[in-house]
Amino acid sequence: MDTSNSVTRKRKQFSIVEKIEIIDKIKAGQSRTSIIKEFAVPEGTLRGWLKDEEKLWQK
Repeated sequence: MDTSNSVTRKRKQFSIVEKIEIIDKIKAGQSRTSIIKEFAVPEGTLRGWLKDEEKLWQK
């Protein structure tokens, strides 16, 4: 298989503190689109964090 055209992305791991800070920015009114661009977070990942916010606070 030719991989010369494939794009490899390095996954960034966010700490719990970073995730909570990003959630707080959304709650403060910053758009999800701008957060996705600023922090290079996939949309699905961001949705998961928002859904699991309570669990993040318990960690």
